[in-house]
Amino acid sequence: MRKIFLIIMASLIMGLVVPVSAHGREYVGDRLNLRDGNQSYPANVPFHIMHGWSLILPGGEIGLFNYELEVDNVPIKEDFVDRFVDPSEDKVAVYKFWVYNFPEGMTGTHSFTFHYYGPCNTLYGPEWCPPPYRNDVIEDWSETVMVTFVP
Repeated sequence: MRKIFLIIMASLIMGLVVPVSAHGREYVGDRLNLRDGNQSYPANVPFHIMHGWSLILPGGEIGLFNYELEVDNVPIKEDFVDRFVDPSEDKVAVYKFWVYNFPEGMTGTHSFTFHYYGPCNTLYGPEWCPPPYRNDVIEDWSETVMVTFVP
């Protein structure tokens, strides 16, 4: 039974992850990883930002996890949210990534502020988040990164 489950999950992964563009979702250009800190990137070159959460089940409700991005202090909406499951090494990992495409690239220097949110109990445990606050969604991490787009 377990083997059948793993085969089904592997099939789902292949169908959901490869290729991404088959779902009408496309990653534009190279990935700009904001977790690398302040950086430079070529001007007017397409890029995307992709960040999010991975969760080993059981461990919380992935739907309560969120990611938000601001560019120059203005919140922007993601182009899409990618979700997939990886049933490897006797664990099931669920991934949820927010993708922001910048098909025209950018010029100059801009601030990118990201925010990670999740349920208190899953992030910090029951000793820090007793009922009734267990599933309150709180900000886990926020950081501002400066990116200079160079000609």
